[in-house]
Amino acid sequence: MFIHAFDNYAIIHSIKDSKYQKEIIRTTLKKTKEDLTEYPNFYQCHKSYIVNLDKVIKVSGNAQGLKLYFKNTHEIIPVSRQLHQKFMDIYCVN
Repeated sequence: MFIHAFDNYAIIHSIKDSKYQKEIIRTTLKKTKEDLTEYPNFYQCHKSYIVNLDKVIKVSGNAQGLKLYFKNTHEIIPVSRQLHQKFMDIYCVN
């Protein structure tokens, strides 16, 4: 669903067998983003987050700040203000 960076670690949030799970791997978000270049549905929406646009179930907020919601988790992912318009352009196409 999404990847959250924390120092030199990436926390991968996913759904497996209808259950929410987290996996921590030692890598940077920059490296993870490079590894995902062949998958256009992954988008870096914030300096600390990469999201799978196919898994976003709701977008709320306005130009002051967007929030992304996913199924099976209460975590809310921010979209940086600088990426607001670009995110909306990409998300609305999907």
